Amino acid sequence: MSLTNVVLPYLQMENLRFKSIICFTILLLSMQNLRAQVAGNAVFPFLKLDPSARSAAMGGPVISLKDVDLSTALMNPAVVNSAHHNNFSLNYNNYFSDINYVHSSYARKFGTSPKSWVYSTQILYLDYGTFEGYDPLGNETGDFTANDMMIGFSASKPINNKLSFGGSLKFIYSTLETYISTGIGADIGTYYHDSAKNLSMGFVLRNLGFQMISYRGTERAPLPFDINYAISHKPKHAPFRVSLLLHNLQKFDISNGYTDPLNRKIDENNQVVENKLNIAEKSLRHLTVGTELILSENFNVRLSYNHNRRQELGTAVRKGVAGFAWGFSFKIKKIRIEYGSAGFFPGYNSNLFSVNVNLNEFYR
Repeated sequence: MSLTNVVLPYLQMENLRFKSIICFTILLLSMQNLRAQVAGNAVFPFLKLDPSARSAAMGGPVISLKDVDLSTALMNPAVVNSAHHNNFSLNYNNYFSDINYVHSSYARKFGTSPKSWVYSTQILYLDYGTFEGYDPLGNETGDFTANDMMIGFSASKPINNKLSFGGSLKFIYSTLETYISTGIGADIGTYYHDSAKNLSMGFVLRNLGFQMISYRGTERAPLPFDINYAISHKPKHAPFRVSLLLHNLQKFDISNGYTDPLNRKIDENNQVVENKLNIAEKSLRHLTVGTELILSENFNVRLSYNHNRRQELGTAVRKGVAGFAWGFSFKIKKIRIEYGSAGFFPGYNSNLFSVNVNLNEFYR
């Protein structure tokens, strides 16, 4: 069964704008290369970086939670809701090798109906720093810079008391010295919440689209398309919530056949033995488990484990905390401050800081 056959029945829904977003998504799907891609085989891989302290602490995209955190709009547009009206989010990460990136979001609701659309905008900017340039003969050509940028617009609408839908349109611009590339992408997501069971789910098609202008001398490449599904549950009266994320569902084996050079096996013909993973290991590579310890309305602690990250980036000699992440969130008066630390390589963590503000509180 094709994706079109699955999506088209939803076009019978009465809301015209809902239909338009679905049609636009199908158009993007038909225009892009639908071969299963992971970030290493696609252009603009920065689109899959953790955009906030919360996503870093939870080990990946936060798509099954709808609360005051506006940064989740970049991961699942369907979670944007009326509580985000006039909210602002700012996120900063001093990444590896002095790479810095900033993500900001703002949301606004137009209309008073509970089913009114809520709109948000996002800006993601990544600065790789300044580099010394040389020609093929080793002569200096001067310093140059490199950066990536994304500007996105999202819209979300409740379908009923449990289900909501959202879509995002993203404009991408990248410059590496004198090499420039642009692209257009989209996300389409759904969110379901059962308040009686404290259960919520999210499903997102991320980074649909295509590269409009390729870097000089290169062919066009696909965007880092990703299918995500997540489920979150808070047991009754328990002070914690557990979330399970399944990522890169568009491709079953995401290991790419990589073998740690320190853990390779050599056969009798002095050839490297291919590292074949069993079905269980291939399945676990898609799984991220996270929990939030909700100590109060204004303070919580987060922990997570990303199995694929640990297997891909941890070495056979020492894995350290690769794949593990943690963080916390607290509110001081009218400002919510968050921190997230994600382990990638042994001894190297990515640290993110986030600030979320409800601007309405400053007018009271």
